[in-house]
Amino acid sequence: PLDADFTWQLVTRDELPPVVLTLSPSNGAVNVAEESVIRVTFSEPIAPASLTTASLAVVGPGGPVTGLRELILGGTVAVFTPTDGTGARALLQSNAGYSVTVAGVVDLTGNVQRAQDTATATFSTRDTIAPTIATVSAPAGARSDETLMVTATTTNTDVASVEFFVDGVLTATSAQPVSPG
Repeated sequence: PLDADFTWQLVTRDELPPVVLTLSPSNGAVNVAEESVIRVTFSEPIAPASLTTASLAVVGPGGPVTGLRELILGGTVAVFTPTDGTGARALLQSNAGYSVTVAGVVDLTGNVQRAQDTATATFSTRDTIAPTIATVSAPAGARSDETLMVTATTTNTDVASVEFFVDGVLTATSAQPVSPG
């Protein structure tokens, strides 16, 4: 038997490197709003000094994107906010592709994110460029007093509908894509 209470303390060492759990916008996202920020959720708190232009890199159509990198929610979420040359909030460009790479961040005990755990995502912002119609065709010999099928062809993949006008008057709308063949 013990003559007095015995207190024992155990300290374990964190040897697990940080891992990216989520990245937003997600890989392959389209029509991302220009005012969006980039958020990265980690498996554990990150050392603030390790959140750099190299460890959280954002590249757009003009090269590296300048921005403010902040840690929130106890250091488990990094937020990248695009900025202009003066440090003021900036928007992402419309009709543009972006890539995000998260590599080499360090947790609070000094564990470095492993190279095989590098997280990447590519996304594109809102498409504001109207699609173009490559060709419009009707049967040869068609007359104005008969019903005919008109085909509009485009190489754009984001066409929701095509409106047909005759002399400035809307005469038909097609919202159903038709594949040739």
